[in-house]
Amino acid sequence: MRIFCILAGIHPTLPNDEILGILKSSDISYSVIEKVDNCLILDLEDNGYREIINRAAFCKGVYTLLFKCNLDFNSIKTAINDMEMTFQEPRVYSFSVRIEKIKKMHKNLSHSLSSVQLESYIGALILTKFKNNLKVDLVSPELKFKGIIVNGSLIFGIELHKSNSKEFYERSGPNRPYFHPCGMDAKFARLMVNLAEIKSGAVIYDPHCGIGSILIEAGILNYHVIGSDISWKMIHASKINLNYYKISNFMIFRADSQILPIKKIDNIITDPPYGRSSPLKSSSIFKLYKNFLSQCKDIIYNNNKIVFATPNIYGNYIEEILKKMDFIIVRKYDYYIHRSLIRNLWIIRVK
Repeated sequence: MRIFCILAGIHPTLPNDEILGILKSSDISYSVIEKVDNCLILDLEDNGYREIINRAAFCKGVYTLLFKCNLDFNSIKTAINDMEMTFQEPRVYSFSVRIEKIKKMHKNLSHSLSSVQLESYIGALILTKFKNNLKVDLVSPELKFKGIIVNGSLIFGIELHKSNSKEFYERSGPNRPYFHPCGMDAKFARLMVNLAEIKSGAVIYDPHCGIGSILIEAGILNYHVIGSDISWKMIHASKINLNYYKISNFMIFRADSQILPIKKIDNIITDPPYGRSSPLKSSSIFKLYKNFLSQCKDIIYNNNKIVFATPNIYGNYIEEILKKMDFIIVRKYDYYIHRSLIRNLWIIRVK
């Protein structure tokens, strides 16, 4: 089946790579048809989209693809007349049409033409074509047609899922039973887990678990999670939060990430301490990164990935360490947090 995903505009490539990471970790066959601005068009096996719906943090919506056409009235009319739909039952379905402009309106259409006018035009064409099967309902339709205008084209389909950020909001910041200002945002933690491309049932280890942000998101996705921290206070915090979110398959213990008491582990995803809120001085942070990465090299299984985040100001230092230790940098992202903080997100593996 062909689908399109509307991506959050937080970064040029991260939301796209998150979706591909989800599909790879779930062994779902797919091919990328096109990536245009904040829209990703995929061809994938039936029901493969469900993993995207269940896991993605930065996908705003998933839709079946009915057609893509040029943004002019004749092309739209032709595409709708050629559109094929199968109705499961011999009854009338309610529908609505919504159009979203991701970029400025294409020059071939009047600048005064609004999304509402396009919705009315397309809705009338659909109603004429499927008059025996469809009726308009703008309040609670059974079929939600969605079109996005991007790069001079109309991409059109039916909504399979529209994301709701409420669940992530409820697991972020002061909404957690144990709050700490250094706690990672739930969406960013989920993103890190998805980018690691980890198969179901694997073990994920966070050696700087803090209040458990990464462990919570990995646990919700049914991974086995292990966390450690040098602070007894953070260990206590993690246990409170993990229990609150009903994560049952976890282990938490006290350990210095520079001397890890683990021989081998499947995957490592972590956010080492940094900045003003860290009890470590800059020189100590550099030492921690170096020793921690050395430990990772010894305990990670071959070809498995290590995903970690650092402030952008340490980027050159981290890259130098990784090269000296013969790590392969699979990908590196710059991610804007706020005016005074850009994070580097690293995905690495041992040579």
